[in-house]
Amino acid sequence: MLVAVGVVFGGRLAGWDRWLIVQMAGVALFFGLLPDIDTKSVVARVLYPLFAAAALVLLLFGRAWEAAGLLLLALVPVMAKHRGFFHSRTAMALAPGVVFVLPLVLGVRVTVTHIYLYLAGVAGYGTHLLVDGELFRRSRR
Repeated sequence: MLVAVGVVFGGRLAGWDRWLIVQMAGVALFFGLLPDIDTKSVVARVLYPLFAAAALVLLLFGRAWEAAGLLLLALVPVMAKHRGFFHSRTAMALAPGVVFVLPLVLGVRVTVTHIYLYLAGVAGYGTHLLVDGELFRRSRR
C-alpha cells in the first residue's frame, strides 16, 4: 500500500503519464498482497475465480495447453505452506515477471512501460516482505 501511494506522488513529481501512474500503483498494490495467496485471504478469494475465468477464455479460444498450465499454476499456492516460497526474495523477483511473460504470450511487444510495471511489482512485493520481517532474514530455521 505504501509503495502504491509513493508511486502516485513520486510519479506526479516525475511528470509521468497519469495512466502509467495508475497502472504502477495497481501493480504495486496487487503484488504487495500476493505473498499471502497461500492463505485463505482476500487475494486468494479474488484470484482463484480470475484464474478459472482466464482458463475458460483460453479454452474458448482453443488454447487448451495454456489453460491447463494456468490451472496447474493456480494449484501451486494451495500446496504451499504459509511463509514458505511466496515469502521469499526469489518469489519477489520472479512473480512480477508476469508483466513480461503475459504480453509475450499474447503476442504484444514488451516496452519500457513493462519494466516500470515490473519494478512496481517488485517494490510492492518487497514492501510486504519487509513488513513481515522476511526481506532481510538470513536463515529460515
